Amino acid sequence: MAIALTGPGGTAAADEGDMLLTEDFEDGVANGWAPQGGTWAVVDVGGDSVYRATYNDGGATTLTATAGSSTWSDYAVEAVLTSANDANAIALRGRYRDANNTYALSLNTSTNTLSLSARVNGTSTTLDTAAATLDTGVAYRVGLRMDGDAITGYLNGTEVLAATDASLVAGRVMVGGYSKSNFSVDDVIVTDLRPTPAGDRYITPTGAGTRDGSSWANAFQGDRAGGLQRAWEATGPASTLHVGSGTYTTPQTLIMSSGGQSVTALKTLTGVNTGGGLPTFVGDFSLANQVQRQLIEVPVGVSHWRVRDLAVENYFYGIMARGQHVGVRIDNFDVTNSSDAIYLWGLPSGSSGDPATASHDIVITGGDYLNFTKSAVRFRNGNYLASVIDTRADAGGQANWLPGNFPLGFRVGDSGQASNVIEHDIVFQDVVSRNGYHEAGTSYWNGDGFTAERRARNITYVRARAFDSTDGGFDDKSTNPAYIDTVAFGNKRNYRIWSSGGAQFFGAIGAYSIDRGGSGDSVGLWAGAGTAVVDAYYSTFTNNAHAEIRLEDAVRVDIHDSIMAKTNGTALYTITGTGPLTVHDSEEYIAGVQGTDPQFVAPQAGWEGGTNAFDSRVYGTTKGYHSSGEHDTPYTVDSGTSSLALGVYDDASVTVTVVDAGGQPVADPQLVVWYSEAGDVARLLSARGATAQVQGLTAGATEIVAVYKGEKLRIPVTVTG
Repeated sequence: MAIALTGPGGTAAADEGDMLLTEDFEDGVANGWAPQGGTWAVVDVGGDSVYRATYNDGGATTLTATAGSSTWSDYAVEAVLTSANDANAIALRGRYRDANNTYALSLNTSTNTLSLSARVNGTSTTLDTAAATLDTGVAYRVGLRMDGDAITGYLNGTEVLAATDASLVAGRVMVGGYSKSNFSVDDVIVTDLRPTPAGDRYITPTGAGTRDGSSWANAFQGDRAGGLQRAWEATGPASTLHVGSGTYTTPQTLIMSSGGQSVTALKTLTGVNTGGGLPTFVGDFSLANQVQRQLIEVPVGVSHWRVRDLAVENYFYGIMARGQHVGVRIDNFDVTNSSDAIYLWGLPSGSSGDPATASHDIVITGGDYLNFTKSAVRFRNGNYLASVIDTRADAGGQANWLPGNFPLGFRVGDSGQASNVIEHDIVFQDVVSRNGYHEAGTSYWNGDGFTAERRARNITYVRARAFDSTDGGFDDKSTNPAYIDTVAFGNKRNYRIWSSGGAQFFGAIGAYSIDRGGSGDSVGLWAGAGTAVVDAYYSTFTNNAHAEIRLEDAVRVDIHDSIMAKTNGTALYTITGTGPLTVHDSEEYIAGVQGTDPQFVAPQAGWEGGTNAFDSRVYGTTKGYHSSGEHDTPYTVDSGTSSLALGVYDDASVTVTVVDAGGQPVADPQLVVWYSEAGDVARLLSARGATAQVQGLTAGATEIVAVYKGEKLRIPVTVTG
């Protein structure tokens, strides 16, 4: 129904719109209200039911009650408030996020003043005040209208306060405040001011025409507080908000309160080059003043959404997704100067509920993440079935470091997660991370390219590359990680492995490590902490600053058909504590001391992959890293499935057999690792073991690959829409 905010004077204070909430308490209950402080009860006053708050002697003096949704953005709220004491300071609040972030329309019966204020991050600012006759025991109808950055206050139907403020964009309603007696609330009405969502919408910095968003000629104005919010809420389900060229300089946050209809009908926010390049959103974050604002916030449970072709600068978070999201696509989303470019909760913060309900079906493609203080992409609290493909992260090195920060470029899991909450089946494919920098004096310096915590499993790195971080290129505590054709150069410890479940390396290379400071040595492969188990096949570790491989209380490390080569020292290995290092059929070369020079084609410390510079002229594909990604192994991997044809979101099982050089089945086919050459076309629902489950994601062609100890079987996959 349509509701007009009116008072005794009959002056409308809100446009017509859908009613979000109405409550007169005549049924004797206050369903949906969350009171805090004092005693709240529905009571009868002269035949009228009201919601009364009463102070308890010696108890809290802040008496409040909230209702509604944290995703409400543009709305008008009215209520009847009655105060019993001049000492009370009661208010009607809107866009209430928490006690430190809210707008308030306050009644002061002691000073006969009505005031409008904004409380942001705990700091209150008075926006407007007006004199008004306010008495105790008298019921006043007050109203608060929040439409974009226009904040308006009403008393008995008449506008008396007005301000412009962009600080808060969404939140619940609240009534109450300081009281050492009692006050009452009645006849609460919340009216939605958002446009009705329908079809595609269009937005440019200044807007155009009627500014109703119906076309480019009538685009919404986007470079204003709440501009992106209003446009998104006007966009229909499974429709697209098109964002035109230009720079959007007004700091704002889009609360993505709605998603699409299904995995094949996403709601999309997309940048469009309308003549000036892709759009750029510029916030107020800086290295020296790290204002905590996100461009996009996705509330818990909002699913089936896509963000693509946008540039973001100077926001604490580019995207903050609060958890339990399904069907997420982030494409060509560039973020410069941030704390975390993309932050994805699996389950909501503090939750250890059903892991199956955590965020999943996530694909991130493209994107450059530059000058972040913490992470380029962070998965936390249970994400699964996620792929990060063809992205580049550069933390900025020393120039972008301040004490208290250290970047961990692509980060999986958290050491504080509940034991039943596991990040799993996450793929990093053709991803580059560099320049994670940290200083800690003589203590150990952090700063990683990729990091995974213990409460993670089945992380797969395919052609991922890590360069020039003050700690690990890859710092991995997860269970059963797999490294396929990966590159790590110039980090302190190119590969730092803690995995108790066994890490497998196929065609990896770690070289030219650099010790930039702090304790600990600088090596190609480090394995330790009393947990590490490593099997490396057809890999190369060369010319690292200290040893090529270090064991520091590892369980065991086995190196197969690999090359350890050194021209800058006399020790290939350093072993302390427990744990054997066993080298099988590998070249162990120290210039002028032992072994055969593998004769790399064109070795150099600045190499970043993409050429044959570290192919061995002596061993070709029989030992060590090779740029082709293929190796001559004694094994044969075969399958009865020669190819697959799938529909979008169809899946199928594929099984392989593995035999050795004598034609005998191997004893450990569970060590097979699977991946897709185009993880955005098809993915592996299960990626370990002789049988894998393959799922189509979008129309296209790719290959799924089964890897066993360096031997690869490729199976073509076609996905039709």
